[in-house]
Amino acid sequence: MLKEKLNSIDLAKFIAAILVVTLHMFPLSSVNKTASFVLNNGITKLAVPFFFISSGYFLSNKINNWSSTKIYILKILKMYIIWTIIYIPLIAFSWVKYGWDIAFFIKASVFAGTYLHFWYLTALIFASAFLYFGLKKISLKNLFFIALILFFIGLMGQPYYTLTEKSLLLTKLFNYYFKIFLTVRNGLFFGLVFMIIGMLIKDKKFPNKRNCIIGLAISFIMIFFEIFFLKNFLNTEAFDIYISLLPASYFLFALILQIKLPDKNYFYYLRQMSLLIFLSHPLMRFFSELFVKINNVFDHSMMRYLVVLFFSIAFSAGVVFIENKKGFKWLKFLH
Repeated sequence: MLKEKLNSIDLAKFIAAILVVTLHMFPLSSVNKTASFVLNNGITKLAVPFFFISSGYFLSNKINNWSSTKIYILKILKMYIIWTIIYIPLIAFSWVKYGWDIAFFIKASVFAGTYLHFWYLTALIFASAFLYFGLKKISLKNLFFIALILFFIGLMGQPYYTLTEKSLLLTKLFNYYFKIFLTVRNGLFFGLVFMIIGMLIKDKKFPNKRNCIIGLAISFIMIFFEIFFLKNFLNTEAFDIYISLLPASYFLFALILQIKLPDKNYFYYLRQMSLLIFLSHPLMRFFSELFVKINNVFDHSMMRYLVVLFFSIAFSAGVVFIENKKGFKWLKFLH
């Protein structure tokens, strides 16, 4: 079977990777606090759900085959191990700073990721395995409803936790859960529903371009209302999961699928770079901030962001360029 070629998705992945860097760097924090809040809790929050939907979309044809699913999971696992080794100095720094112990690190490695953003890789592994075994028992449609329920449980465990605290029983249950699993930002309560959305888009027709644009516009309005509601009425501090991400991500992905771009090789390279940017940018951030502290330069948030973004893109482009050279094939394991 020929591999599906969608240049619009490749370009969107590259843009989504840049949005993840934006999310973690707060480029507008030195400019305006409200603008920074809207940017970092608005459009940038669509990046990771987009990655999950994309994974579900392309995994859809393979998920019923254990051999193909196993190859996919092992690829993600290898990547996770390799990047964990690369990040050992930063992990050690976090260990000392936050006073981690062996038990906590083991739990974090399995359920939350060994470093800031590696939760995405563990979530992909878990959600993919869950989908394979789940689809052997129930239909995709029924699995979607289960994933929705899990997603809403996740909502109560993070942005809507203030409501949960009104119930002593729910508070105890969540506290017990967090002692073991640490976070609801994982494959079960977050990644699963978005991967299934990708699979549903693959299997069924979706709205035309005009309706997708209308749906996306309404979804953006919902996002802004929801994040301001969470901040001002529920005093929410963590904004990783919220309701309006579901329709916004769906309409965004469906719209991108309908955008036709010319058949150019550079879209392939942008796709390869996207995951590398995602995985490497905290490393670039660490070294750039270290440089700032030593030399007292780049104190403006936008300048720090541009520096980290530049080196993340440069590193990723360098890896993609070099990995096809003789003796450097091993670099492909990085993505």
